[in-house]
Amino acid sequence: RREVFLRLQALPGEAAQVDWADFGEVTLGRAKRRLSAFLLTLSYSRRLYVEFFFDQTLASFLHGHVNAFEHFGGVPRVIQTDNLRSVVLQRRGEQIRFHPRYLELAGHYCFQARPCHVARGNEKGRVERSIRFLRESFFAAHSFSTLEALNASAGRWSAEVAGPRPWPDDPARSCAEVFDTEEKPRLLALAQHPLD
Repeated sequence: RREVFLRLQALPGEAAQVDWADFGEVTLGRAKRRLSAFLLTLSYSRRLYVEFFFDQTLASFLHGHVNAFEHFGGVPRVIQTDNLRSVVLQRRGEQIRFHPRYLELAGHYCFQARPCHVARGNEKGRVERSIRFLRESFFAAHSFSTLEALNASAGRWSAEVAGPRPWPDDPARSCAEVFDTEEKPRLLALAQHPLD
């Protein structure tokens, strides 16, 4: 028998899904570096934020969150992640010991951290689809000379290609339109002071 899954629903501003995408080794000049993309996808409107890094460190993970919140002008109430070491230090069933720096970020921006169950990638299918979309629509035919240039191109792609794509729940509307009219007003306000 095949396992049956329910389609997950989210209210505007309620949730987002976060993940890293590995893009392998790239050559810049004479140096070879591992390239990764941080993606945060809003669960309701499917608007996404993408930023490329040469690592998957805790500092880059936190930096990606802060930049995504500023990009969207607000914060979703729940953020779903994998059981990354940047989020979960230890897990026994439903008992989770979170990384203190990630808890500090969650407390500062007032969101609930919600790691998926172990080996349950289907619980964050929206960000997984965003990763596939990024690979096929942006990265496959893209060349770059610096990380800054790549991130600038990714920002333009997000605004000009990912934003105007049809919203899955009503193809007559775009993801950007749904974000602007329904989701953005329901996001939590940004913290007044930056996280140290």
